[in-house]
Amino acid sequence: METSDNRLSGEGFLMVKEFAAVTGLSAKMLYRLIRIRKIPFTKIGGRYFFYMPAIRQWLLDNTTMPGPHVSDWRRKRYDVVELVLHRLGEVRKG
Repeated sequence: METSDNRLSGEGFLMVKEFAAVTGLSAKMLYRLIRIRKIPFTKIGGRYFFYMPAIRQWLLDNTTMPGPHVSDWRRKRYDVVELVLHRLGEVRKG
């Protein structure tokens, strides 16, 4: 049996409920991101899958680094990319 960390760092696919469990995001949020095409996914036979290498690349490509003049540090909502990157344990350098 694979642990959450192994599933996130692997090369395979995760279904919505598995991806939700390892990232802490709700399945409802993931379906919303799928519906508005904000997250890479594969649909096979009416089921949605997340290919982990594509997810990691998407997270890195969509990471925004803070600038020197940030006026509002209060978060009004979760930054999904930052949350999932944190759960994956990956840090973008640069």
